[in-house]
Amino acid sequence: MENIKNLARSSGIFYFLFLIFGGGAEIVRNQMIVQGDNIKTMENIFNNILTYRLSIIGDLLGNISYIFLVYFLYKLLHTYHKRAAELMIILVLVGIPIAMVSQAYQFTMCDILGRLSFQEIKSSPATIQAVNFLYLYQNGITTSQLFWGMWLFPYGLLVYKSKFIPKVLGLLLILGSPGFIIDFAVKILKPELIVLTYPGLAITTIAELSMIGYLLYLGFFSKKDPMHSSARNGLEKSKQYMSFLALVVCFSCFQSLKAVNEENITKIQNQKALIIVRSIHHNNTVKIAESMRVVLEADVKLPEDVSIEDFNKYDLIGFGSGIYDQKHHISILQFVENLPVNNNNKKVFIFSTSGVSRRFCIAHDIEDPHDALRNLLVSKGYEVVGEFNCVGYNTNSFLKFFGGINWFRPNKKDLKLAEKFAKSLM
Repeated sequence: MENIKNLARSSGIFYFLFLIFGGGAEIVRNQMIVQGDNIKTMENIFNNILTYRLSIIGDLLGNISYIFLVYFLYKLLHTYHKRAAELMIILVLVGIPIAMVSQAYQFTMCDILGRLSFQEIKSSPATIQAVNFLYLYQNGITTSQLFWGMWLFPYGLLVYKSKFIPKVLGLLLILGSPGFIIDFAVKILKPELIVLTYPGLAITTIAELSMIGYLLYLGFFSKKDPMHSSARNGLEKSKQYMSFLALVVCFSCFQSLKAVNEENITKIQNQKALIIVRSIHHNNTVKIAESMRVVLEADVKLPEDVSIEDFNKYDLIGFGSGIYDQKHHISILQFVENLPVNNNNKKVFIFSTSGVSRRFCIAHDIEDPHDALRNLLVSKGYEVVGEFNCVGYNTNSFLKFFGGINWFRPNKKDLKLAEKFAKSLM
């Protein structure tokens, strides 16, 4: 069996390199990315394009270090649970290619920005392409996080079963595994609740930093092979110290993160919402807008009553009307046409009432009545976070001679569905 001290030293070195390269790249990126302001983000990257490219190289070097790290961890720990060691290798070697391929999107983004002048960033359609490639990179990293979370379970199990690493570090790694998985799920399903993932990620960070320190100590400062009885007394003391330190840091993190979570969740719940609605004949769409207003605590206004200055005060904006010739009302479409490009990452949603349901149209290859409005919003850089439609009482054209169709719609069930939809936007 290879000397444990040598394997611990190699593992600690590559763990440390992974931290330096990957963590350093993340710090550089975070200084340039301005949450909620895509244009400012692109300007920052444009002005520091070489630094940003170096951060991409740092990410790649970090992932290469990750491969060597898991190899030496396997050599160090596989005798304690061979299947867990094999699973650890498999999960890492699935996650790393996803993360490395995602770096190509960042290179593409940099290439697009390299073809623009600084003055063109605010107005060029290529800027939206660059932003989309940044989103593709972020989504790729989010996907790889699923595997980063899963590998921590077999890794933690191996650490726990080992005879020379504090068991508390193994437990923390196991407890931290769901942190990355929950982070992945939240980013996919409910990104605005990302603060809920912080405690789990904090546990993982504490465990992995402690592992780096302990492996380096074992590899460089321990005088004898830790499996020798003469070395175990000193190791037991250091294990007790590491266990106590990790628990103290965990407790401190939970206290601070609890306050952060409460503050951020309150901020999410208090987002300012606006519903812009046009309802002509039977107030069908107004009824839907009113149900959403109650849930979102939103202001409801007609298009002509909303100035650009008023519009910019809101975080979440809904656009709704009846459907006319497979489109929203012309006043809604004209309002969106006059909006500036979305530089503040505002989120929007679409709703409508119609004689024939949108679901029926899509199922029978009829033009989606939301297409015109959605395409306008997307062309302006707005993120459409949801769409809602239900049928409404309709007496258009010859239908009035027969008393119309969809009597008593929207009904209570429709309004309940509208409320449920609005809750999904919070």
